[in-house]
Amino acid sequence: HIAGVQHRKGEDSVCHAVARSMRHKSVGGGTHSRLQLPSLRGRKTRTDTRPNIATKAVPAAAAAKVSGWAALWANDVFVAGFWSWALAQVLKVFTTAYNMGTWNWKMLKSSGGMPSSHTSMCVGVTTAVALKHGLGSSLFPACLAFTLVVMYDAAHVRWQAGRHAAALNVLVKHYRATHGGADASPAGATEESSSPVGRTLEDLPEEELKEVLGHTPVQVYAGAALGIVVAFLAC
Repeated sequence: HIAGVQHRKGEDSVCHAVARSMRHKSVGGGTHSRLQLPSLRGRKTRTDTRPNIATKAVPAAAAAKVSGWAALWANDVFVAGFWSWALAQVLKVFTTAYNMGTWNWKMLKSSGGMPSSHTSMCVGVTTAVALKHGLGSSLFPACLAFTLVVMYDAAHVRWQAGRHAAALNVLVKHYRATHGGADASPAGATEESSSPVGRTLEDLPEEELKEVLGHTPVQVYAGAALGIVVAFLAC
């Protein structure tokens, strides 16, 4: 009898152990399922946000496709160069009026004068490149070299060409005043001569050669200063 009772108690203990194990697994499974829910929700949330990211990327892609004049005017380097040149051309009218006492609106599209518009434009572009891309970029030394060549050309080559034009104008005026309508052919001229100005001095064009071609060093430095100021304002 006692052995039977102990046997039943053992079976009951085994049943209780199995029951507890089942409850533990059930609870554990519920806990696992509850723990998984946030990750599933988070995964769903991330999936739902992808269309929003794509939607936000559409204006950026559309902005990147802007072309033509809109893209050009959105370029700070171009804006700096353009306004440096435009302001220099406008200032030429006022500086010429101050120095000569008359308003010459042709200076709006003329070379030479105060300040140098070519220098102003190149320095404006170079300064803008330095501000936007840095002094270590490969664009800056290229722009700097181009600017220095333009400044040298304005203050030396074109300035000397203007002085040559002025001297030629004086010589032609003197010749026409002293020789009148006489036919004075240069020595060695023949009928087959193909000179672009003709076979005689009388064939020279009536209009004078343009004398204002280059700039003085002061005009070049003034143009450079204007370009730097405009570039800082544009960038």
